[in-house]
Amino acid sequence: MLSVVVPVRLLLVDDAPEARATLEAHLTRCGFEVVTCASGDDALGILARQKISCMLAEARLFGSGAAELLSRALTRDPNLAVIVLSSRPDVADAVRYLQYGAMDYLPKPLELPGVEAAVQRALRRRTERIHERSAGRLLKEELVNLGAELAGERAKVEGMTVATLEALVCV
Repeated sequence: MLSVVVPVRLLLVDDAPEARATLEAHLTRCGFEVVTCASGDDALGILARQKISCMLAEARLFGSGAAELLSRALTRDPNLAVIVLSSRPDVADAVRYLQYGAMDYLPKPLELPGVEAAVQRALRRRTERIHERSAGRLLKEELVNLGAELAGERAKVEGMTVATLEALVCV
């Protein structure tokens, strides 16, 4: 049987061309397919057209609309793994991005092995999230089926009870 390995597609959003090129080259060497752009609007367009597993985005591109951009990205794909990169690291910002749905927050300058490790962690969490949602759907379906089965059994018992009472009254 032929097995085809499809590389994981990452979206790298950074307006600094040198940083973007360096990170793109490293992530490509790590075996990822990397799509790049320089703005949040471009990122949303790419997310609308392509299947992306993980987005790495420079924090300053989010501007004051961090919640909106993350929300729009995660609305398009609730399973999207998002890693925020920041040239001006701030604990309050990191907490805020994580609350908005980012899976990680990496301060610049980036250590390339650390970026690869963060992407791998985010992809594992993404896979876990997909499995949890799938399991949740299966459990809901099972509950609906059991509820219908229980209603059917209840109707049978009620029918037998009525028949028994009618038989006793006739005796």
